[in-house]
Amino acid sequence: MIRYKLFNIFIMLLTVLSISSCDDDSGFDAIVQSERDDDKIRTHLQFDLELKEGIDYQRTESGIYYQTLKKGEGDTFANDNDSLLVNYTGWVLYENNIFDSSILRDSPLQVVLPFGIPTVSENIEEETNDDGDVISTDTTYTVSYSSVIEGWTEALSLMQEGDSMRFYIPSGLGYGTQGNGSSIPANATLVFDMKLEELYAR
Repeated sequence: MIRYKLFNIFIMLLTVLSISSCDDDSGFDAIVQSERDDDKIRTHLQFDLELKEGIDYQRTESGIYYQTLKKGEGDTFANDNDSLLVNYTGWVLYENNIFDSSILRDSPLQVVLPFGIPTVSENIEEETNDDGDVISTDTTYTVSYSSVIEGWTEALSLMQEGDSMRFYIPSGLGYGTQGNGSSIPANATLVFDMKLEELYAR
């Protein structure tokens, strides 16, 4: 009887461990999510194509779909270390809410590829004499960067100065399973209308 109970307890433990293991493996599958994102984007674009003529979408190997809304006059693509001035509006696919827009703020965003958004800090060091008077100053500047989502880095590399383009960015190249605040849920597919206003090649 005791052996039978111990055997049952042992089986129960194995079952719990097995379920936990399956949950860990199947809790999130990046490949499955990528396929869902791709299906979602293609379904939307198919509907878009049925409503409008002359639309040409392309897809990158990573899964970003994009369309040129208006061709600029630039003839050089953005490269690493280039400084870019970008206007953009972003929203979640199938939702009407705009979660961010430099146009609404009237403030284009500066981005340095592939590092992100630069912030310059001024550091001033003063040398004083025994009386406390400043006899020299040394000013240095430190540049730090706030990273942008991976999809943005790739999207900007597809643009030339003056281009206006629309990008459909899968969740894996956006904010992923974490989302971003209340306006961008987990595993959200993002849409950005972007215009590369200026490109400063390094």
